Amino acid sequence: MTTKKVVYDIVLVMPIQDDISSPGAFMLKESYDNLKEALAKFKELAKEPGRGEKGFILEKATLAHETIERIAIIDYEYKGYKTLNEFFDKRTKIIKDYIDDKITYDEFRDEQLKNMPTLKINKKYLK
Repeated sequence: MTTKKVVYDIVLVMPIQDDISSPGAFMLKESYDNLKEALAKFKELAKEPGRGEKGFILEKATLAHETIERIAIIDYEYKGYKTLNEFFDKRTKIIKDYIDDKITYDEFRDEQLKNMPTLKINKKYLK
């Protein structure tokens, strides 16, 4: 019996600008030979605030980067927004309101935290 070589791919999921509920395009960001290293990097990505990406997927894949299994996802939830423009307009307004002293730091921080990504890992990979 032979074993197939696998890699662990981090895939960037970019939304369609006018419909952020649609996943849009997938692009290979990084590839790792071992799961421990891939998961560590993936968890670091989850700490970054959203920058317009729909999120990231960590996959177990063949050497040709064909998906075998999804291990984890990082999802940016755009609660109530239909387009990226709406989302960024709101973020820009929050920043401007803070700079202009219209909102407190605590209000600013709370608004920013609403747009943090969520990390979901397949239970069988949690140790």
